[in-house]
Amino acid sequence: MKTKILLLIIICASVYNTSCKKKKYEEVIDPNKVYNGEVVRYYSECVSTGLNTPPYLMRVEDYTLDSFVTMSLPDQYRIEGMKLNFKITEDTINRANLICNTSIIPPDLKIIFEITE
Repeated sequence: MKTKILLLIIICASVYNTSCKKKKYEEVIDPNKVYNGEVVRYYSECVSTGLNTPPYLMRVEDYTLDSFVTMSLPDQYRIEGMKLNFKITEDTINRANLICNTSIIPPDLKIIFEITE
């Protein structure tokens, strides 16, 4: 009887360990790669404090994420639907300046630079 219970526990633990987990892909940013994307919209779920750089939601191709939020979008590119080419890097500094609704988790920010149309 003890053997059957132990076997059942091992089977359940094995099933749990191999399923019910979302696969997480390693997000690797190549700061030398030029990405294609577009400005989706002003990210109204969050606001920036102390900075004159509002958050914008960007859609991007050929990247592990399909979109991200940036606070480094220059004024001339803040047009919804505008297609851009840019480079991406992590933004660990401006996250402290981002305040979001209580219903969402503050997104990881990216810095975009060397932007062209």
